[in-house]
Amino acid sequence: MTGLVVMRERTKLGSRFVVTRPMTGVPGYTVGLRVGQTGTVRGMLAAALIASGNDADNALAGLRAGSGHAWVAERRR
Repeated sequence: MTGLVVMRERTKLGSRFVVTRPMTGVPGYTVGLRVGQTGTVRGMLAAALIASGNDADNALAGLRAGSGHAWVAERRR
C-alpha cells in the first residue's frame, strides 16, 4: 500500500533523505537500514516492493507522514 500511495502522489523518486531511528527496528524481513544512512525514494521503493523490506516500507511511510503510526492514521481517514 505504501508504494502505491507514494507513486500515486507522484513523489520525486530521486529525493534523498536520512534514515531515522523510527524508520528502523521493524519486525519481519528487512534490508538492514541503519540510522544516519541516506537513501532515495526510488531505492526504498525497490527495497520495499522487490525485496519485501519492512524497514524500507516503514521508511517511506515515515518520510511521507512523519511516522509509521501517523501513516496508518492517515490511511484510516
